[in-house]
Amino acid sequence: MRRLDGPVSARADPLDPQFGGQGAITSEKRDPFPGLAVAHVGSLYQGRQLGPVLRAFRAFLNRHPRAATAGSKLRQAGEIEAPQQEAIERDLLELDLAAHVTALEESRGPRALEILARSHLALVLAGDGDLPSARQAL
Repeated sequence: MRRLDGPVSARADPLDPQFGGQGAITSEKRDPFPGLAVAHVGSLYQGRQLGPVLRAFRAFLNRHPRAATAGSKLRQAGEIEAPQQEAIERDLLELDLAAHVTALEESRGPRALEILARSHLALVLAGDGDLPSARQAL
């Protein structure tokens, strides 16, 4: 067995009261959102854009009209810098997606986790240079 030389600290699990959390995600808060529920929880800044995601979401709704009427929605929880907000607003108008996208800028911590827990699909966005390419990883 290996011995640790430095201090050890623990963090409370925000979801589980047994481990010091507040039980933010109760069973009633886990009920899935209607339709296809897509969530992005995090800030949109610099190279992070929703444009490609919005175009793909529009293509999905066009191919599956019942999903559009079933309440499918993309929820963005987190801060959005002005240039990204302007780009999103342009895309929403161009793609006629305003009814299917909601920005929840004030949602952090337990509320953001609830949005993820109730969604069917979670997005992870990376700006240019944030993630290595497959070639770099090899």
